[in-house]
Amino acid sequence: MARTAQARGADYRTEGLLLFTDDGDLANRLTHPRFGCSKRYLVKVRGFPGKAALERLGRGMFIGGRRTRPVTPRPVRARRGGRTARSSSWWSMELREGKTRQIREMFFRVGHPVQRLRRVAIGRLEDAGLRPGSWRELSSGEVATLRAGSGPGSRPRSSGHRRGPRSR
Repeated sequence: MARTAQARGADYRTEGLLLFTDDGDLANRLTHPRFGCSKRYLVKVRGFPGKAALERLGRGMFIGGRRTRPVTPRPVRARRGGRTARSSSWWSMELREGKTRQIREMFFRVGHPVQRLRRVAIGRLEDAGLRPGSWRELSSGEVATLRAGSGPGSRPRSSGHRRGPRSR
């Protein structure tokens, strides 16, 4: 029996789309940041991030000593319970890197802790119609689409040669 692994990128408290594969190359292409495979999330946060918070998210920030790529949260819907702690808003975010707990940390730092986080897409593969706890096999066409769309069109350099530092 082939070894099966999860194409990771979600922490323990994140729900939604998971992908399991016995193809190590595909798993690597979907999860390693150098390939730039997008993952889309629905994020429920406490409160309503204002212009300054959204601009800060849009610039990226340092997490674990590394700068995140800029992201553009797009509002999905809001539920106002007055101006109480129960007020919340939903956002759609797309990441092309996979830092651990990145979305949770980013929203926490702008004062809007994540209350719920759900991955809804990996590349062009979406979870529409898939109920919690259920699963299905991908068609060969979906696998081909994932493989074709899991990077900027090229594999990482295999020669071991890396570019030197840039001159300023």
